[in-house]
Amino acid sequence: DHIDGDATNNRIENLRIVPQTKNARNIKKSINNKTGTTGVTYRGVNGFEYYAAAWMDLQGKEKNKYFSVAKLGEELAEFLAQEYRQHQIDLLNLMGAGYTERHGT
Repeated sequence: DHIDGDATNNRIENLRIVPQTKNARNIKKSINNKTGTTGVTYRGVNGFEYYAAAWMDLQGKEKNKYFSVAKLGEELAEFLAQEYRQHQIDLLNLMGAGYTERHGT
């Protein structure tokens, strides 16, 4: 894992050995991200629209929670998905998950 997030900075003091799951918790926001929040996506399936919050548990298994646009409205569904994901990240970090301040930036 590149401690400073710069994949070209291969100085030994900038590298650390971590499991792939911990390395993934230090990932930058995808250039394809449309919601502005890593781990929160908008989906429309068979006329059902929702925002999904996604995160990895301590074992590296992906977890998801869905917020219905029809029930909550677009803005509230997105807001709740973002808040819920951040809450999960905070809880995981209390258990040593290793999400960094750089995650998703």
